[in-house]
Amino acid sequence: MDYVIVNANKNVYIRLNDKGSPETCTKQAAQKFEKSKAKNILDNLPRSLKRFHFKIQVVPVVSLVQIQFPLLRKTCRCRFFSCIKIQEME
Repeated sequence: MDYVIVNANKNVYIRLNDKGSPETCTKQAAQKFEKSKAKNILDNLPRSLKRFHFKIQVVPVVSLVQIQFPLLRKTCRCRFFSCIKIQEME
């Protein structure tokens, strides 16, 4: 599972910069971590970031389920060619 580090208001997130030190960012730029790494980062935040009261939050895994609708096929005879129109049944 993936985890992000977020503050109590859920508008400031943590990511690691190129040097590996934590920095604040938006939700779109937030970095995902394993639980052990997120806990380690949270426990060792710099004093300036500890005042934001960050916590570890699970990133939900969304499974894509295919929804299949029965299809009704209707054929039509066009002037130039024959075609098949597919409509969803409700």
